[in-house]
Amino acid sequence: INDVAQEASVCLAASTISAQPVFGGYVEPTAYRQARSMPDSTEWLECTEVEFAALVKKNVLRMAKLPPGVRALATRFVYELKLSPDGPIDKYKCRLVAKGFMQRFGVEHHKTFTPVFQIASLRCLLATALRSLNLEMTHVDVKTAFLNSPLEYTIWIKLPKGFTDKNGLD
Repeated sequence: INDVAQEASVCLAASTISAQPVFGGYVEPTAYRQARSMPDSTEWLECTEVEFAALVKKNVLRMAKLPPGVRALATRFVYELKLSPDGPIDKYKCRLVAKGFMQRFGVEHHKTFTPVFQIASLRCLLATALRSLNLEMTHVDVKTAFLNSPLEYTIWIKLPKGFTDKNGLD
């Protein structure tokens, strides 16, 4: 177990420094600035714009001036390659994530809630339901499904370094 933990920490440290190799020799960027300088930067920047546009379209994100005395939460883009079963790149994916670990309890948030659902429980539930009702199952991917959850308060964020929207705002 110690070897696995040590290997994971080395991997984590390396991920903050350079791009990550993926199965098949492909490389995923670890930061927006890095995505801009990669050989396939056009694809990475396109998926970044698609992610940002989806956030704006769903009214989850809007550009505004930070009020005095408010601390903005840092964010970063997380990039991921989806490979087809036979190996080539199927699609480029990007998510804007907040660095929530920088929040201060009692100041920027007052509750912590993490819904946890084990995949084994889901499989058992689905298998039982499908068998008892003699049904078939298909897979559906809902893009930006998590954006439909309402928040009770405003979260102020700052966009990753180097990223600006189409109006030049950062």
